[in-house]
Amino acid sequence: MEDINIRDLQHFLYCQHRWGLIVIDKVWAENIFVIKSNLMHENVHDSNRVTYAKNKKTFNAVAIYHDELGIFGVTDSLIIEKNKYILMEYKPTKPKGSDFNIDDALQVFAQKICVDSIFHTNSKGYLYYKNEKFKIELPFEKEYEFYYSLLIKKIEAMRGYLLKNQIPSIRKGQKCSGCSLKDLCMPTRNVKYNLKQIIFNKLEEEE
Repeated sequence: MEDINIRDLQHFLYCQHRWGLIVIDKVWAENIFVIKSNLMHENVHDSNRVTYAKNKKTFNAVAIYHDELGIFGVTDSLIIEKNKYILMEYKPTKPKGSDFNIDDALQVFAQKICVDSIFHTNSKGYLYYKNEKFKIELPFEKEYEFYYSLLIKKIEAMRGYLLKNQIPSIRKGQKCSGCSLKDLCMPTRNVKYNLKQIIFNKLEEEE
């Protein structure tokens, strides 16, 4: 069974083709959005940074896993407050017209599954969108079955592509304007190269 990095779930939901380029083709590029996200996560990705307050401890970059599902990852922040476990995931930009992105929520849910298994608890999950200083508790208790089914469906699909070493095709209507891989991805989508014609044109120029 191919182990799945929880971080890659978000890539897969945002764009399966992008996920394939990153995970299967080992392609990577950064843009302003990626850099802003990296800078925002500098503190929470420091595993040596632990914050203490009254009845509350905040741990950063906690390594987690779930053997049965074959998933693993690293949290942003894991807060223990009065024996309650709380996951906090930080994102740079709140989506327009919605309280949270489903791909962000599924990432946190996968973390919850791991934390609950490791610490034998029932953790809560939160998203914090920095641009609006907006924190929201995710509806995992009410919609547990929905998120669990979606998680299983997506990791099975990811394993299927990994097993075949196949990069998924680009979905119709995929929004690509903010993607850091746009310049690498779009040519395969919009330009059809005829190698014979290119060589023929080059020979004609030389004559």
